[in-house]
Amino acid sequence: MRDLSTAGEKGDLSFGYRCLSPRDAACTDDRASPSLREPRAFPAAVAVGASFGLTAFDVDGLDARRVRLTPASRELARPLPEEGEHVFLAEAPGEVGFTALRLGDSRVVDLFHLRLVAPSFVAITCEDADPRTGAPSPVAAGAAVRCGLVPRASSGKVLAGALRGRWWTTTPDVLRLHGPGGTTLGEAAAEEITVEGRAPGLGEVTVESGGRTVSLALEVTP
Repeated sequence: MRDLSTAGEKGDLSFGYRCLSPRDAACTDDRASPSLREPRAFPAAVAVGASFGLTAFDVDGLDARRVRLTPASRELARPLPEEGEHVFLAEAPGEVGFTALRLGDSRVVDLFHLRLVAPSFVAITCEDADPRTGAPSPVAAGAAVRCGLVPRASSGKVLAGALRGRWWTTTPDVLRLHGPGGTTLGEAAAEEITVEGRAPGLGEVTVESGGRTVSLALEVTP
């Protein structure tokens, strides 16, 4: 397996990026790691408002479990301990430093930087969408499709991270929305939902994320 880690700035540790969702752009183009949470190559930038995971390694490739990764500025990145070890939320644009502190005496073992960028565009994308236009394929009544968010920078480049949003539909007679794992979709934000076709017609899915609201028309066929 090729090396997907990034050397720390002191050269004592290597660091890896962990995707928290298959919707993360850092996962979609890199199939070298069979497990979603295994280390990936570092993305060019992570979307503000998205969550992401990190991993530290000793120089010989072993997992460095004796360190704690801490952002230098919690105004830029905030830990999410309730979602797992070394999981963070990108709070604001900028270049955030992460330090690897040794457990016990908090000595700085190594550090690295990660770029955070505020999305200029957010789009909804669904499974089986047209690869050229991104237009969703029709959904048969009684069938379902997974949909998620794709954040982009002003350049049009897709940003990494699991971006969340608050989802709803104005056409409940045509579409029914489900949260992760088939759960009832409430007010909590989610990075991915399942859209079920209820009856033939033209439905609409809407999501609000980071102050932006976008909608997607979805046809349900008999």
